[in-house]
Amino acid sequence: MITPALPERRWGPAPAREPVEAVVLTSSRDGAEVPVVAAAVRLIRAAWLGGWSARQTYAHARLPDQFYLNGNMQRPAHDLHTVAVRLKRPRVKGEGHEYAIAIWCCRSTATEPGAWRFRTAWFSHLPVGARELTKRLGAP
Repeated sequence: MITPALPERRWGPAPAREPVEAVVLTSSRDGAEVPVVAAAVRLIRAAWLGGWSARQTYAHARLPDQFYLNGNMQRPAHDLHTVAVRLKRPRVKGEGHEYAIAIWCCRSTATEPGAWRFRTAWFSHLPVGARELTKRLGAP
């Protein structure tokens, strides 16, 4: 009887992937103009009606090629543009402030420009969707 030889099993975590280092090219801190994102403008209008103060920030970064652990291309190098709307208002009851943030991203490559897409939103340290955030901004 022949005993089959099984490959040796590797235990433990998979090898760590090298971190992707983004290089920030411009940002609103450098005086770059914030692009107009229609959904962000609507969110700011809803926030002002609810008594929130709003501040927009912008960043443009370059990300290098990203690869899977087996060496295949995961995502080619691209530019990433982000617009964040940061919201703040005094608490109705108690001291301090309430905070919220919403972020839109636009990914573009050398051959094709991207479109602005909603990425994430947080309200009082809880992740929420865009519609839920707009709804909560009007509530006292």
